[in-house]
Parts: sequence; structure tokens; C-alpha cells
Amino acid sequence: MFERYNLVHYELTDSFSKIIKNSHSDDEAVRKQYQPMLQANFRLNGYVDVLPFFPQVEDRWYSWMRLQSFSHMYSQADYFTARKDVDSYLMICTISGKGKMSYEEKDFLLKRGDVLWIDCHQKHEYRTEADHWEHLDLHVVGEGITMYYDAYRQNKEMLIHYDDPDVLIHKIELLLDAYTHPSPTKGIDCAYAVTAILTDLIDHQYGTAIEHDEPSSTKLIRDLIGYIHDHFKETISLDDLSKQAGLSKYHLSREFKKLTGFPPNDYLIQLRMEHARNLLVNSSLPIGQIGQLSGFENEAYFSRLFKQKTGNSPSVYRERFFTDRQ
Repeated sequence: MFERYNLVHYELTDSFSKIIKNSHSDDEAVRKQYQPMLQANFRLNGYVDVLPFFPQVEDRWYSWMRLQSFSHMYSQADYFTARKDVDSYLMICTISGKGKMSYEEKDFLLKRGDVLWIDCHQKHEYRTEADHWEHLDLHVVGEGITMYYDAYRQNKEMLIHYDDPDVLIHKIELLLDAYTHPSPTKGIDCAYAVTAILTDLIDHQYGTAIEHDEPSSTKLIRDLIGYIHDHFKETISLDDLSKQAGLSKYHLSREFKKLTGFPPNDYLIQLRMEHARNLLVNSSLPIGQIGQLSGFENEAYFSRLFKQKTGNSPSVYRERFFTDRQ
């Protein structure tokens, strides 16, 4: 799992514990990578695969929600971690085995497909609850995180269950792709990928609560919207969406507009336009490249459609934005 990201493998032994606990050195990269563990009391047993540290340009998007660290951990029976006052938010997803999280005076039993999202500023403890516990740990930080966390906490049921964990794993892979691959839009792509994960988490949280009350076609459309958000840079036709949802094009269009207020193609265009606007005002990329990165293969079509939707050509839109900001 996650082999293509060249995760760094560590056996969780006493010697590794000493390395972590002695990492209060002048090595800034080490402190950033292991910050969530440096303030912890823990007993390690098993192994962990950790995403290496990748330097990132601290542009305006760096302050938005971003990945602080990612690990894939296999812990054995006597593993535990206890900590608080860590500047991070942890999303933990169980792949196999069982774990237990103690948080806000509650105990949560975590089984395969269970996801819990916590504020690491608060006291929390978690441990293996069976012979092993395999889990994914995502620490995320940045502006906007508290807004999403507050939305998540509005539902009294914090524990979320995915019948198919691969749905979430796919979105995590998209985040790791954005984080590890060099790109002139890396900051935006990382912010978008984190947002997509947290939005899906909240949608799934509330969707699970009403799953038995909503029509099956509504769930299909919700899943289709997720597909569109994951693939909007690619060529997508109504025939493709119809096949993906298993609905006729007429039924799909009607149900899609009922749920979103847009026909499928208009929704896709709006999504692409929003991505293009972000690139225009937050990068110096050429107009044609921005069109391609936003899902428009033809620069002339992109420019014509952009002007139709916004009232300005892409170049004028960019120029007016920077003039207004000065």
C-alpha cells in the first residue's frame, strides 16, 4: 500500500523511540516531520511507513490547509500514544485490526473502515485494542481547518464508517500525489486535495445519518459529484457520467439538477472555471496552460467561455485582479 510514494520504513523499537525523543535538535526538517510525536508519551511496537519531508514554497496557499505529515502504521498489542497541546488535527483511518481512541472523556473503538478526526490540541490517547492495529494517520494544519472541524463536530456522531475504505484511500492518494510531485501549482493542488478529503469526510458523516431515508438515485448523484471533483481536469461527457452512475442521460440530468441546481455539464464548467480563476490570480502560468490544467484542451475555447462566464478575458481578469489588489 502506497509503495509508489517511497515511504520511509521504520521498525518501532526502543532505539527508534530514543531517536524520536532526542529529535529536539537544530534540524528543522526533523522537527517539522516529527512534531506531532515530539510532545507525546508513547510505547512503540510494530512498524511505520512515513512520507518523507518535501520542501514547499511558502506562497499564499501555504498558509491554507495542508498536509503536515502522513504515516501508515502497523502496531502490535502493547502500542500506545498519549499527548496534548500538539498544533495539528489528526484524521485516523483503520485498515485492519482494532484500536481505541480516548478523546474528550469518550472511548472510541476503531475497526476496519472507521475514521475519527480529532483536535490534537486536546488531550487524547490511542492504543492497539487487539493483536494488531493497522491505520493511516494524516496530520493537517493551516487556515480554514477550524471551520471544517467545527462543521464536523456539529454532528454528535464523531465516528465515521466507510464500508469501502478504498474510497477514502483514493482521495488520500490524490493528496500524496499533489504533495510529492513538483508542480508550479503545488500549493493550490495540495490545498484542494486536503479540502476534498475533509469535505468528503463531512459529507459522508451526514450522508450516513440519512442513508436509509434518501432515494438510491440521490446517493448515486452524490457519488457522481465526487467523481467529477476527482476527474474534472479530464475529458468527461454526459455519456461518461451516465455510464458511471448507471442512469439514463435524461434521468441523470434531471436528478443532478434537482440536487445541485445545475445540469451536469454546467456544474463541470463551473468547477473548471473556479479552478482557472484561482490559477489566474495565484500564479504566473500562461493562459493556455491554465486552460489545460483546468480541463480545457483548447485555449481559444477556454478564453471565449471564460469571457462569456465572467465578462472578461482571462488576461484582463488577471490584470484587473492585480490592479485592484495594489
